[in-house]
Amino acid sequence: WVAFGCRVLATFPGYLPLAWRRSAEALITRYAEQAADELRERSLLNIGPLPNLKERLYAAGFDDGEIEKVRRVPYAFNYGNPKYLLLITALSESMQMRPVGGAEVSSELRASIPKGHPKGMDPLLPLVDATKASTEVQGLLKRVADLHYHHGPASDF
Repeated sequence: WVAFGCRVLATFPGYLPLAWRRSAEALITRYAEQAADELRERSLLNIGPLPNLKERLYAAGFDDGEIEKVRRVPYAFNYGNPKYLLLITALSESMQMRPVGGAEVSSELRASIPKGHPKGMDPLLPLVDATKASTEVQGLLKRVADLHYHHGPASDF
């Protein structure tokens, strides 16, 4: 739903790029990472013993390589979705004219996180840094964004 929300907002020309430029600095901090970690932790309910999904995938004919590919998908979305939820929440609060942020935060938590994917997480697909792409590729990326009403094609990393 969070990604869908971003795609719907992208149908309003210029809104998401403006909102992202305004929000990006806050979302790439250790403070935002900590908030996303807290969301992940709170999302887990104690539902008892979990089934061994790996055994079930083996039984369905998956090999180790395929299981690793499957494992990486929820891992990547589990990393990104809480951050997008923080963004959507901030945008909603802002549109309701309620204050967003403003907490007293230590300089350590205000520090930016390194760019790129987190240590131990490879991107699911090779991603292109749009700022370093050729003019032709930049044109294609803009066309994709325009056609799909998305604020930026796969460039999160």
